[in-house]
Amino acid sequence: MVTCGAAARGERCHAGKRSRSNATWYVRNSATGNSTVTAWGLSTDALVPGNYDGDGKADLAVWRGSDTNWYVLKSSNGQSQTTSYGTSSLGDLPAPGDYDGDNKTDIAVWRRARRPGTSCAARRARR
Repeated sequence: MVTCGAAARGERCHAGKRSRSNATWYVRNSATGNSTVTAWGLSTDALVPGNYDGDGKADLAVWRGSDTNWYVLKSSNGQSQTTSYGTSSLGDLPAPGDYDGDNKTDIAVWRRARRPGTSCAARRARR
């Protein structure tokens, strides 16, 4: 991983774009204009950057539909985290966000209803 000078000093870097062909993230620091280049993910992954570790900075993250794993590279310590969530066979799509208001990005998926006009329904237990 190549880091920008600002990141090395603990300053905020904003996520930029990711090259889909070589699975490399190119991030330009908004304060200094310095850049980082980080290989992270596969070219077929969905991009899901967010503040997963709660440090106030965007973490590089991808969701891999083929295995429904979320791969997060934490900005706070450079450690990776893998979490399995979602079901590709049901057409799940990643939908990360801060759903509980704790200033951390939550892992979530959106699932289309199976029939038009219906929503996801829970199965009732037989008595």
